[in-house]
Amino acid sequence: MKDLLWRSALTVAALMALALLGPGRGRDLGRRAAGQAPEAQVLAYLQAVARGDRQAALDHLRLPTQAGMAAASRCRAITDELLAHGADLQYRVVEVEWRPAASPAALADDGARAGIARVRVAIDRPGIAERIILFDVLASGGLAGEAGGAVRGWAIVDVRRQDEGPLARTGKE
Repeated sequence: MKDLLWRSALTVAALMALALLGPGRGRDLGRRAAGQAPEAQVLAYLQAVARGDRQAALDHLRLPTQAGMAAASRCRAITDELLAHGADLQYRVVEVEWRPAASPAALADDGARAGIARVRVAIDRPGIAERIILFDVLASGGLAGEAGGAVRGWAIVDVRRQDEGPLARTGKE
C-alpha cells in the first residue's frame, strides 16, 4: 500500500510539472538533460579553456565558411584572452536568447522552435571587472517541434565581446 501511495504521488508530481512547463519546455528540459542544449556546447568550450587546452576549446567552434578569416581570428583571440585567466577563470551563463532560424532578429519564446541561441556568459576574475562574452549557437539536424523532431545538436558559430557585432552569418541581425 505504501509503495502504491509513493507511485501515485510521483505520477501526480510528474503530471503537474508537465502541465506547468508545457510541452515545448518539457522537450527543452529533455535536451538539457541529454547535454544537447546550446549552453552545454558553450560550457564544454569554457571547460576546455579552464583546463588550458586551447585546441580542445577551438575544436568546439564550427565557424561558417562565409564568416571568413576575420571570424576565425577573432575567436582565436578571445580564446587566447580567456586562456590568459588561467586557473582563476570563472564564468556563468547569464542569459540565453532564443531566436527563430528564419528570422534571427526576432526572439522566440523558448528553445522548442529556435534555430539560434545567443548565450551571454559573464567572465569573472578576481580583481578584474566582469565582462560579457556572447556565443551564437546554431541548431543542427532539424528543430524540435518540426514534425515531432528534436534538435540533434548545437554548434558554436560565433564568439565575441558584448560590444562587437556578429561576423558569422546567422541571418538578418
